[in-house]
Amino acid sequence: MTGTSDGSAERIGTSLRIYVVGTGIVRAFGLIRSIGFARLLGPDEFGLFILCYGLVAVLEPFATIGLSASLLRFSSSPREARAMLKSGLAASVGITAALLLASPYLGELLRIGNRFVLVLSIASLVPYGFYHLLYCSYQGLRSFLKAVFVQLTYVCVFTLGGMLALWLVSSTAAAAIVSHMAGCALAALFVIPLLSRGDSVQRPSFAIKTALIYGAFTVALDMGFEAYRYVDRYVINWYLDSARVGTFSAAYTLSTIPLMLGSVVNEVLLPHLSRIFDDGDSKRAQAYVNMFAKAMLIAGILTIGAAAIVREPIIRLLYGEEYAGASTVFPILTAYHVVFATYNTIFLYFFLLKKPQMGMITTAFGLATSLVLNILFIPRWGIAGAAWATFASGCLIFVLALVLAVLFGFSPDVRLLVCFACVPLVSLRFGAYIFIPLALLLWFLPAGMRASERGEIARIIRGGGL
Repeated sequence: MTGTSDGSAERIGTSLRIYVVGTGIVRAFGLIRSIGFARLLGPDEFGLFILCYGLVAVLEPFATIGLSASLLRFSSSPREARAMLKSGLAASVGITAALLLASPYLGELLRIGNRFVLVLSIASLVPYGFYHLLYCSYQGLRSFLKAVFVQLTYVCVFTLGGMLALWLVSSTAAAAIVSHMAGCALAALFVIPLLSRGDSVQRPSFAIKTALIYGAFTVALDMGFEAYRYVDRYVINWYLDSARVGTFSAAYTLSTIPLMLGSVVNEVLLPHLSRIFDDGDSKRAQAYVNMFAKAMLIAGILTIGAAAIVREPIIRLLYGEEYAGASTVFPILTAYHVVFATYNTIFLYFFLLKKPQMGMITTAFGLATSLVLNILFIPRWGIAGAAWATFASGCLIFVLALVLAVLFGFSPDVRLLVCFACVPLVSLRFGAYIFIPLALLLWFLPAGMRASERGEIARIIRGGGL
């Protein structure tokens, strides 16, 4: 592993700073929103909000058909973008109307008793879909600063406006959903004038067939992934109640911090690994994937152990006594997000091979295993069973991704498997006592990180390139 020129290293550092700031703000607002909404709503109403918001997240790719959003990614002019926005919005209105007619059946299926909140959530698909389409249009036009502006407008209104509405007007799930709709609508209103009207392109410049295939893939993958994210909450609601959904969700959101940090690393890492891979140095790209995956697991072991130690005071401090039960599942869910962040790192290899469709296999497998395990575990162990089912499912899709990567030529480091095997140990009750020595052993002994890898990571942190 050798470094790049100073110019390349500077570009790496610049892209990292830009991405960290942008995504950091958005994800920080998400965490603030979870804490604020949970405290203002209480476990029962917060659980109802999570169930309805999760349904919106699952249905949104279908409500916008995903195809319009995909076409927007291929558009090269504001004129094309405006045309796709209109067709996407029309499709969103039509599909949302059909879903509203089916809302009684959805309520029965998901055991959501408050039909008013359910109908309001489905209706929010129209502004939410338009917000998402607008965001995609700027991505297609390579106007990334405008895309970030759209996203920041949405999260600011949704988070701050929602918390203010819950505090001053009504502490109900319905008010939280209305704030979500307001965030989408205001984001769209603020950025529509930013679209230029001076373009004269007469026909689409993208390949319709390619865009449609990409769109169908996007719908399936996005809906599957969102269903995988929320399936444990729906099974909890089916067997227990929405209050337990709220308690579980409090721990779940707080435990996503390792995944957030890992996502930042992966998103910045991918373009530079792509450059190395396209230059024909596959072994070097694989070495970096192995190295960062091991580093993520070792850092994750420290995070899991810390979560086990501070779980009760941190839950009580942030969420209040009502959510004290979340401390039981907080370390387990932290372990899950560590494993899932590492899975995302391994999955970078499929992006290098231009085979992101492998994500459909792992997502479908994860959804199926999570559903089955949650159905088996929750009736017996409650939300603790849900946490262990989610963690086990995450471990299984990590193993599946590793097996698929090997079939496509990836050479996993044996030390990566050693680090992965240590994660479940730290997730157990005695993990709080062994996590520091275990992480140090994995970092300094040859069974974990090589000395050359430690030096490489230190060099990259100091600003060196890949």
